[in-house]
Amino acid sequence: MKIMLIICSLLLISCNNTINEHSDSVAPLGKWGFIESDSTRDIYEKVDEFDQAQGGFTFAQNGVFYLRSFGFCGTPPVAYYDVEGEWELIDDSLFRITYSEDWFETNSINTIEIVSLSENELHIIWDHL
Repeated sequence: MKIMLIICSLLLISCNNTINEHSDSVAPLGKWGFIESDSTRDIYEKVDEFDQAQGGFTFAQNGVFYLRSFGFCGTPPVAYYDVEGEWELIDDSLFRITYSEDWFETNSINTIEIVSLSENELHIIWDHL
């Protein structure tokens, strides 16, 4: 009986309710190019390569994230570049995104909530923390 109590205690102690992982099986891996935004969400399409004038992001394996950004100036012509960061699963459909741009002194931390996901289309809500 004591052994069973010890085993149960160890199992309870070792359990961790916090999801903090880079599980490729739950992330929408691949390149996602921006299509449009409505009042509640941003809509992306799965692309093989980004168009020269297309924003978006990439969920890569092992928690690697690339944001296709154009910096702080939107004056044409807009030049896009990739910023490397990390993604982390924090809930079933909620990801924490961390990245840092050269001109910005601190890390940007955002969340992406997946509202809808199909093979070729992704609907998300960005929350800039």
